[in-house]
Amino acid sequence: MTDGYQVIENHNGHIMMTKVTGSGCSPTAITAACLAVETNNLAASAHAMALIGIAGDIATQHAKGPGSLQMALLDTLYLLNEDQIINHANIQLKEEL
Repeated sequence: MTDGYQVIENHNGHIMMTKVTGSGCSPTAITAACLAVETNNLAASAHAMALIGIAGDIATQHAKGPGSLQMALLDTLYLLNEDQIINHANIQLKEEL
C-alpha cells in the first residue's frame, strides 16, 4: 500500500482466500471502519489489510476448502482479539518514496 510517500507491505493472508466470495468486498468494509477511527489513511488501510489477512491466516487452519474457509473467515473476523493481531501481524514499512 502507498500514499505516494511511503510504502507498507502486508504479508498476511492465504492464497485460498482468492477462491472465497466476499474476500474482496469484506476488506473494503473493514477499511471504511478503520478510516472512521484513524486519521492517517495509509495506517488505516494497513490495519484493515492486516486484519483481513490475519483472519485469513487463522481461518485457513480450520478450513478444508473454499466453502468452509468462507464461514471460518467470518467467524474468525468476529472472534479476532488483540493478542491474535499482535502475534500474527506481518506488516512492514518498506520504504519512503
